[in-house]
Amino acid sequence: MASLKRAIGRELEADKHLFLKELGSRIRDIRLQNNLTKAEFAAALMVRVKTLSEIETGKRQPSGRLLFALKEFFGVNELWLMTGKRGAPSDSQDRKMEETMHLLGIFKRLSDSSRGKILNIAKILMQKRHLNIQRRRTKTARVQAAEKSLAG
Repeated sequence: MASLKRAIGRELEADKHLFLKELGSRIRDIRLQNNLTKAEFAAALMVRVKTLSEIETGKRQPSGRLLFALKEFFGVNELWLMTGKRGAPSDSQDRKMEETMHLLGIFKRLSDSSRGKILNIAKILMQKRHLNIQRRRTKTARVQAAEKSLAG
């Protein structure tokens, strides 16, 4: 029984490793399609370059925040990102991708100083958004707890 559990564990680990390699490869493809260096892409995703390198090579699992940023800022189709299978892009995804490409083109033509300022603003906006999401979750949890106590 123990040997079966070990064999299953090894197989699951191998599947996870393969999945992370393929996911990392798709993330690398997104970076290359957008003509971004690792440093530029890492800054856009608010991760360290080393972290991005480890993700692209399948040595590290990307965070949910990073996957969300890929979807929101680069218009990545989640089905393709997770499976490699193409789903039909929606009109809003097409529009987001066009807007993203336009903004990236503008961003790349800016001076280093201007890009740094924009990245700082983006970080502040993402932190503010994260705080708002946390507040909504906390408020929802409080409401659910109150409803539960009233019902119970």
